[in-house]
Amino acid sequence: MKRLLPLLGVAAIIMIIAYYETSYSIEDGAFNELYDYPQIPVVNASSEDEDVTASSTEDVDPLEGLTPELELRYESETVDDGYLVETYQRYEVYRDQENQVIKSIPTDHYEYIKYKVD
Repeated sequence: MKRLLPLLGVAAIIMIIAYYETSYSIEDGAFNELYDYPQIPVVNASSEDEDVTASSTEDVDPLEGLTPELELRYESETVDDGYLVETYQRYEVYRDQENQVIKSIPTDHYEYIKYKVD
């Protein structure tokens, strides 16, 4: 009980200080002076009247909204200094809803696996 009371007092003091600092900075604008833009959102009345429509003349990217999967594909194998070295290249693979490959894009990333040849 002797340890609990001072901890509660310290916690109460911290909460009171945090409350006064936060309410001062928001209400009086002291927080906004630190930044070039306002922290409280302002609605522009003219933007509500304008309708936003998509133009049909723009080209629609078939990959838009699709997340690429990364795959490693076998490229080659070589024997160097008693080691068999297999080379794999990373590809970005885009698939549709039916899991059909739409597009496969090779990246610059390669991985190498070495095996000791006896």
